[in-house]
Amino acid sequence: MGEIIGTVSRKGETYSVMLTAESAFDRKTIWRAITEQHSLERWLGTVSGPIMTGKAFEVTYPNDSNYSIRARLRERRVPSSLVLSWKFNDLPTNFVRISLNKLPEGGTQVQLEVTGLLRHDAATAAATWHTQMEFLRNHLHGQEVLGHALRFRRDELIPAYERQLTGIGAPALSRQELLEQLQREQGRAPQRADEVRRVLHTHAYLA
Repeated sequence: MGEIIGTVSRKGETYSVMLTAESAFDRKTIWRAITEQHSLERWLGTVSGPIMTGKAFEVTYPNDSNYSIRARLRERRVPSSLVLSWKFNDLPTNFVRISLNKLPEGGTQVQLEVTGLLRHDAATAAATWHTQMEFLRNHLHGQEVLGHALRFRRDELIPAYERQLTGIGAPALSRQELLEQLQREQGRAPQRADEVRRVLHTHAYLA
């Protein structure tokens, strides 16, 4: 899988992110990586049960955050697309569509679209899924997936997605909104002062 291109857009009061990459692997290989439980646990996180249409399941990322992810497989078309509902903590439910399209010269175009994002969560969600796409790429190539590093890679990507959002006219986040966002991500647990300062420093250009 080559370079991952991420684009955010606005649909009314909600936001979407489209992530696209091209891969030399065929659709069947990638389909197994995104639907089989043991494969998902190599790049996405621990999954509570098999991924079956209509069945709910939970996902746990390999880091120390206090959060809850509840998902449900809404639709699957083997081996071309699947649609998931995705609820992170107390945020509204998002929808995740993964599409696998044949390329004329061989290989597969992978598209991952997340819809229904709120402004205060859009950049974080975009950066998180971008990181997961990188983890999928590493998994497909037999490389080690450092899932515990998700938060660090996500934080590197957030500023670029914030710039995209402000570029399409989304309102800039205030410092208070950034602090509230961090608390939501950490399950409303008390924050260490150094962590708060890090987030404010990362987003200082928005103030």
